[in-house]
Amino acid sequence: MKVIFITGASGYIGGDILSQLIAKHPKHSYRLLVRNEQSQERILAAYPSVTIIPGSLEDLDVIARESAQADIIIRKNLPTLSARVVFALVYSATREVYHRNQTG
Repeated sequence: MKVIFITGASGYIGGDILSQLIAKHPKHSYRLLVRNEQSQERILAAYPSVTIIPGSLEDLDVIARESAQADIIIRKNLPTLSARVVFALVYSATREVYHRNQTG
């Protein structure tokens, strides 16, 4: 079983990625960074087995901790330089990292 850390799972694209992953790989552990309580409740209602990590892309200590513990990191476009730096610091050859850029 792999631990998968996802940012942006409450959005349209991130939600679709989560849905597809859970359908194809239900035994993996999914840890989702989710900003607001309403989105957290909606995701848990649909996917009770996921773990919600309350926070935003500004919570760099949370991002660093979760990224360091994950086998796979799936992140959407990061608007802040500081969040990009934290992700860059935790990348290693042993992790799979997927980046979804929604611009352009």
